[in-house]
Amino acid sequence: MVFHPMGRMNQFLAKRSRPMALGLGLVLAAVVGIGDLVTGTEIHFAIFYLVPVTLATWLGGMFAGVILSLVCAATVSLVDLAGGVQYSHPLIPIWNGLMMAGFFLIVALLLDALRNDRARLEQAVRQRTAALTEEIGERKRAEEQLRAANEALTAHKDELLQAMTALEKSHLQLQAAQFQLIQAEKMEAIGRLAAGVAHEVKNPLAIIRAGVDYLEGEPIAKENTGHGVIARMREATGRADSVISEMLDLSTPRALELANENLNDLIKQAVRLVKHELTKKSITVTTHLQPDLPRLWLDSAKIKQVFINLFMNAVQAMPNGGSVVLRTGVSEFRKIGPAEHIQSQYPQRFAAEQIVVVVEIDDSGVGVPEDLLPHVFDPFVTTKGTGMGSGLGLTVTKQIVDLHGGAIDLRNRPEGGARVTLLFKG
Repeated sequence: MVFHPMGRMNQFLAKRSRPMALGLGLVLAAVVGIGDLVTGTEIHFAIFYLVPVTLATWLGGMFAGVILSLVCAATVSLVDLAGGVQYSHPLIPIWNGLMMAGFFLIVALLLDALRNDRARLEQAVRQRTAALTEEIGERKRAEEQLRAANEALTAHKDELLQAMTALEKSHLQLQAAQFQLIQAEKMEAIGRLAAGVAHEVKNPLAIIRAGVDYLEGEPIAKENTGHGVIARMREATGRADSVISEMLDLSTPRALELANENLNDLIKQAVRLVKHELTKKSITVTTHLQPDLPRLWLDSAKIKQVFINLFMNAVQAMPNGGSVVLRTGVSEFRKIGPAEHIQSQYPQRFAAEQIVVVVEIDDSGVGVPEDLLPHVFDPFVTTKGTGMGSGLGLTVTKQIVDLHGGAIDLRNRPEGGARVTLLFKG
C-alpha cells in the first residue's frame, strides 16, 4: 500500500471546506448586496453575485453553491424592493429573483461538474502515478533479479563448459586406456600362442626344405613327381603365409576399424589360430555355423581376439581334454535364454523384438565357481594358476564386445562346463 501525503491533506481540507465556503460566500453576498443597495440602479451589481456563488461552489461543492445561489437571488430581490425601484408590475422583483436564482443554479451545477471532473482526474493521476511508481519499482527489482540470474547463468555456463571439457578429456583417456588394455591382453594371448604358431609354421617349412633338397639332388623338376613336390611346397607356403598374416593382423595396435564382415569366417580364422593348443590338449571342436548369417560391422582383429580369448579360457578349463561346441544363429532378443539377465546388465541396449546374431560357445570343463560368476568380467579375477594368465582376458573381451554395441554372458551349464553367449545387433 502506497502512502500519499497530499491525498491526506486534500481529505483534511475537504472535511472543512463546506463551512468555510458557506461563510465566505455569505460575507461576499452581503458585501455585494450592500454595494448594490448603495449604488442603486445606476450600476447594476447582478454580475458580481457570481463571485460568491462561484467561490462557494468551487470550495464547498454543490450544496454550498445551491445555498449561495438562493441567498444571492433573494438578496437581488430584497435590494430592488429596499431601493424603491418602480416596476410596471409588483411581481417583477420576485420574477427577477427567480431568474437570477435559476441562472446562479446553472452556474453552480456547471462549476460543481467541473470541480468533480477535476477531482476525478486528480484521483486518476494519483492512482496512475502510484501504479507507475510501483511498476518502476517492480521493473527495477525484476532487472536486478535478471542481472543476478544472468550472472549466475554465465557462471554455470562456464562451470558446465569446464565440466564438459574435463569429461571429454576423461573419456578420451578412458578410451585410450581401454585400447591399451586390449593391446596388452592381445600381446599376452599372442605369447601363449607362440608355441602353437611355431608348430604351425615349422611343419610347412620342413616340407619346403625337403622339397628344395629333393629338387637340388634330382634333375626331374619338370617331371610329374617334381611337379607334385612343387605343388605341395606352394600349398605349405600358402598355409604358413596365412597363419603368419593372421598373427600380424591380430598383433597390430590400432583403434576400432569397422568393416562389413562375415562372423562365421572370423570364427573359423580364430579356430585355426588356436588349433594347435586344442589338438595338444585333446580337445575336439564342433561347429554349427548358420550359413546365411547376416554380415555385421566389426573390427575383424578385435573380434578374432575375443574368440581366441574364449577358446584359450576353454582350453585351460579342460586340462585333461574335452569338447567345445560352437553355434551361430539369428533370433529375437526376447527368445535368448539369458535375455533377462543381459537386459539387466545392458539396459535399453536391446529391444524385446530386436533381431540379434547369437554365438554360443559350450565347453565340457570344470565351470566357474559360483562365487566368482558375478565378477568374471572384473579385471584380474581369475581361477588360473600362477603363470597361466593375468585375469584380464574376459575383461578385455567384454570391452571389445561393448565397443561393438553387443553383449556377453557367461554361466555354468547344468550338465557341466560353461556357456558363453555373445549377442550382436543384426
